[in-house]
Amino acid sequence: MLLEIRISNLALIERAEIQCGPGLNVLTGETGAGKSILIHALGLLVGERATSEQVGPQGASDGVAKARVEGAFDLSRAPRAAAWLSQADFPADENQLVITREITSDGRGRVRINGQMATASALRELGSLLVDLHGQHEHQLLLRADTHLNFLDEFGDAAHHALRDATRQAFGEWRTAQRRLDELTADEQKRAQRLDMLQFQAQEIDAVAPEPDEDTQLTDERARLMNAEKLRAAAALCRDALLGSDEPGASTLLGQALKAAREIEAVDGSVAPWVEELQSAIYEIDDAAA
Repeated sequence: MLLEIRISNLALIERAEIQCGPGLNVLTGETGAGKSILIHALGLLVGERATSEQVGPQGASDGVAKARVEGAFDLSRAPRAAAWLSQADFPADENQLVITREITSDGRGRVRINGQMATASALRELGSLLVDLHGQHEHQLLLRADTHLNFLDEFGDAAHHALRDATRQAFGEWRTAQRRLDELTADEQKRAQRLDMLQFQAQEIDAVAPEPDEDTQLTDERARLMNAEKLRAAAALCRDALLGSDEPGASTLLGQALKAAREIEAVDGSVAPWVEELQSAIYEIDDAAA
């Protein structure tokens, strides 16, 4: 129940205060008296869209004027609104509700529910539980499809409510089972895709026909190819040291030693084993150089 509404600087209304009593309250007046502005002010309290054009010219500071609408409600006969406040963690004061809506001429707005800052969407949710503005269809609960089942259930007896609760529980269990089935089906599809991939990879490996230790051999070959220039230079240096290039190599020097040993052998046959060793060393060096 609306107890009181206060308006300041809204459209043509500079200041107004209306107190409502129990039962039917009627506002009458001739055309242009401001009845539609009062209805619009009530609409702002229940979440209607606010625009800067609604702000009157009074009280402008630095070129910015402000309109303010404040309403007090009795929630003793609005249990759903009281429950909404509790669930949304808004402060409650013994079934009293105060909503404040401020609009500035620069397009800014502010909403307070029982003194606590709130969003316009939250105000619309709460407002739908407080007021029906006939002629503004978005506020008529009877025309909102999402409220029809609740209205219908309110006419049911205890057996109906028990059946509704059992149906809700069964439906919840069905949805849980359906989600689990969807998860298992998705897992099965992933498993099948994984199996196809593994089979394809196995076929690729079989087509290559790898040999034992081939990976080690390939690693060694890769290392040789990556260091080919370094290996070529080292091999050339080794060959020159053995066979000689600008200077005599080991094979040439051993050949000179072998010639001298044979001259000794011609006089002293006891050096024959040394001659054979020198000759064998020359053969091995030549093989290594090759």
